[in-house]
Amino acid sequence: MRVIINGLLYDTETAIMIGASSHLSPGDHGHWDAGLYEAENGNYFLAGEGGPASPYGEQVDQNTFSGGHKIIPLTPEAAQKWAEENLPVEEVLSEFNIEEA
Repeated sequence: MRVIINGLLYDTETAIMIGASSHLSPGDHGHWDAGLYEAENGNYFLAGEGGPASPYGEQVDQNTFSGGHKIIPLTPEAAQKWAEENLPVEEVLSEFNIEEA
C-alpha cells in the first residue's frame, strides 16, 4: 500500500514491518488487522484494514460506514505505545529502547 500524507510517502513495500496484530474476529464490525512499520527515514506508521466500527472504517454516507483500509502516521511515542499494547514483548524490545523497572 502506498499513500502520500502531508507531503510524505508511506509505502509498505519499502518500509520495515516491526510487527502485526489483529483485534476481534473478522465478522465483527470492530475487527481490524494492522502492521506497524518504520520507514527508511525513521517515521512510523500503521497500515491496516478493518470493519466499519474500526479505526479503518470509512464513512460512505451521513450515517453509514463500511470497512476500509488506510495508513495512519504515528509519532515515535505513539508507535511505542501501540507496540506495547498490541505486539509480543520481544518485538517491542527489538525496536524500542525500553528500561527495566
